[in-house]
Amino acid sequence: MIRHLTGDPPAQARRATALLAAADELLVPDLVVAEVVFVLESFYEVKRQRVAELVRAVIGFPAIVVSMPRCYSARSRSMKSTELTSPRLTWSQAPR
Repeated sequence: MIRHLTGDPPAQARRATALLAAADELLVPDLVVAEVVFVLESFYEVKRQRVAELVRAVIGFPAIVVSMPRCYSARSRSMKSTELTSPRLTWSQAPR
């Protein structure tokens, strides 16, 4: 998920994006989502609001299955953009 969202490194990002696009079903545990949030905020210095948008976008892939989808909705307290630091990379720069 990190490779897809950041495009870094490019070869791995292309493979990650292809996997997300081609998969029938990918179960993503909450711990993995938490790691994605941590890495985007700490290493890539993405602001919380943008992290929330990116996480919602990637778990919106048809193949992605999370255990508690309501936790990641825009209405959820845990993922409100106002609660969730500007990204170096924008979503439009991420490979598709």
